[in-house]
Amino acid sequence: TRPAIEGKLTEPEWLGGLTQRLVSFDFYTRPPWANHGRWAALVGAALLVLLLPLFPAWLGLLLAVGSGIGLLAAFEYLLVFQRWWVALGTPAVLLFLGEGVTGVHGLLHHLRDLAYLADDGGDLPWWAEPRRRMARWMRRTYRRTRQQPAGFDPAMVLAGGAEVSIPPPIARPDARGRTRTPHLPDKPPDGIAARQSSRAASKVIDVMARGPKTGARAGTLESVRTLGRYTVENQLGKGAMGAVYRGVDPRINRVVAIKTLNLQQEFEAEELTQVKERFFHEAEVAGRLNHPHIVTIYDVGEDHGLGFIAMELIDGHDMRRYTRKGHLLPINRIMEMGAQVAEALDFAHRNGVVHRDIKPSNIMLDKAGRQVKVADFGIARIGTSGKTRTGTVLGTPPYMSPEQLSGRPVDGRSDVFSLGVVLFELIGGRRPFDGDTVAALMSRIANEPHPDLMALRGGVPACLRNIVDKALEKDPDKRYPNAGAMRLALLRCIENNYTGTGFGGRGA
Repeated sequence: TRPAIEGKLTEPEWLGGLTQRLVSFDFYTRPPWANHGRWAALVGAALLVLLLPLFPAWLGLLLAVGSGIGLLAAFEYLLVFQRWWVALGTPAVLLFLGEGVTGVHGLLHHLRDLAYLADDGGDLPWWAEPRRRMARWMRRTYRRTRQQPAGFDPAMVLAGGAEVSIPPPIARPDARGRTRTPHLPDKPPDGIAARQSSRAASKVIDVMARGPKTGARAGTLESVRTLGRYTVENQLGKGAMGAVYRGVDPRINRVVAIKTLNLQQEFEAEELTQVKERFFHEAEVAGRLNHPHIVTIYDVGEDHGLGFIAMELIDGHDMRRYTRKGHLLPINRIMEMGAQVAEALDFAHRNGVVHRDIKPSNIMLDKAGRQVKVADFGIARIGTSGKTRTGTVLGTPPYMSPEQLSGRPVDGRSDVFSLGVVLFELIGGRRPFDGDTVAALMSRIANEPHPDLMALRGGVPACLRNIVDKALEKDPDKRYPNAGAMRLALLRCIENNYTGTGFGGRGA
């Protein structure tokens, strides 16, 4: 007897089993096309993984998981029913890993966006609360720096966590005539500094770009169902000045958007009078601008301790969703939208109003996707009123012009710069200037050139690149003299490069 092979079968037993399998055809074979099929599946899986970021999350998940399961099912069918060995497991694993990486990347973006949930009336989970506290501290600090004397650099405070030298704030008398010096914190609250990093600071920049958040009850209605003569139906979201509600004017049965601000809870006593004047000034300024591309203001008032503005309700959304890769609009559509915004700004400038806060969240697109409207003249100032002071910084840093960042007096050319930033972001899927801290961001806006649009996206006409380049000039005298000139340049570029333009087509 021969020794057992591997301690299980003797050689005769092993040979006998092999012979039995050959006689009964109980074995697997590799078909001639096995290698070609395996490589075709690998190439297809790799292409699908590369294209996953271009699809919506649900569609990408469906395609990747469905294709992976299909490959495994094909492998099982060929193995069991055809007795063929075709290695399809590797392409399936590649699909699952690709979808996993894409999903994690999307989840990280979602976690970042949790910092903005308060803008839409949502609540943050417990683990995101430190970031919200950080954003609130930055917002309070930023608001207080606007009250500092000329020459004060708010970027040094907004950078956060840095040891900076801050000039003494202005002493102001209180209601009893006693002199009080406002306190300006020089570091975040306890528990925040330990978690602060350059990445967290960059998220604060994004929070400011999307609109600061208010407190849980600031500017909101809990049990009140009426404001003035308006019936409040439901909350639409939260913005820089407070909450926004859907309401109805029962006198004429008109649906309106009601913007509120809880003045007493949101601001300190010494700021209340100034802030209230600013709130009503917003309605007064915007109410004077009757234009098809500007949100119409109907009424302003104060009730239940809330200041409110009744305005046109836009059945649509803002432009933020079109500023990310995979959701970009066609170039001709972006140009037509830019021309409409420039037309609205030109009208406002000719009426003495500088917007000062042009950004995607303040540009509304109707549901049909054909008309844009500029919203939120909340920080606008009448250019001829003499109320704009040197050293006052108002706006959203990533979209502000160099002269606006430095606190110098601005005119309509500052809005031209901001519109150039918006166009750059809508076309290229990123802002032209970014920084880990607000101080770094401000330095880049003031000193560094922006990237080439043509390097970020193919198919950009040379005339459009020239328009954006001119709008983003550091020197206001080198920009378009007014928004009307920028509008004409956009229309000429459309006429020379596109025929039959209109709001339609697929984005990049």
